[in-house]
Amino acid sequence: MTVTVTAVLIGMHRAFLPPGAGPDGRVSLQYEQEAVTLGDVMRDLSMPRDTVRIVFLRGMPISADQVLDDGDTVTFVSPVSGG
Repeated sequence: MTVTVTAVLIGMHRAFLPPGAGPDGRVSLQYEQEAVTLGDVMRDLSMPRDTVRIVFLRGMPISADQVLDDGDTVTFVSPVSGG
């Protein structure tokens, strides 16, 4: 079984886009395993856990242990602060 997950990297997370990724910050990852987690995606994008603050799946924030389904899109959002 192949599981395909699309990651959308926004803001500072774009630094982790692999070569050949689209200019829109999207990258598709394929896995030959049944259980794929957000942590697997972070590992394969070489994203240290301490750089990831907010990730959304279907409009809801998720954690690194969230199991992903084939066709899921996860969005990595950089926190913004100001005054």
